[in-house]
This record gives sequence, structure tokens and C-alpha cells, in this order.
Amino acid sequence: MPNWPSIEAFVDGVISQTFGEPVVYQPVQAGAAQGSAFTVTAVRHLRVREESGAMANFEEISVNPSDFSNPPQRAIG
Repeated sequence: MPNWPSIEAFVDGVISQTFGEPVVYQPVQAGAAQGSAFTVTAVRHLRVREESGAMANFEEISVNPSDFSNPPQRAIG
């Protein structure tokens, strides 16, 4: 039986090393900076979405939650 968690960790590592770039993360709560900023590796995903006939671009990033002592939560909205 495959060890899926190990396989997933290996693939995530290869993707981060190949496509990742350093970004600065600053924890924020209620619009105010909390603690010190630090650098993590992120993989950028450019998305193009059609909205009302016009093209809208937005960017999403993937980070490794283990890079954080308190991982950020995805904002909904």
C-alpha cells in the first residue's frame, strides 16, 4: 500500500523547489500587524476569470502550512 503522506510531502517539496519564490508574510489581525514579518516560500497561481463579459485576473498562492507556527486561514469573501 502506498504511503500517500510521504508521497504528497515529496511532491510538494519538488513543486516548491521548482516553482516557489520567497515572499514576506506579515500576520495581521483586525487590520493591525501582529508580531514580526518573516519569509516563506510560495507558489503563485495566476487565474483568469470571466465576469460579466470582462476578463478579471487575480492571483492565488500556495504555501506550506508547516512554515508557520500558526498557519493563516484562507479568507472567504
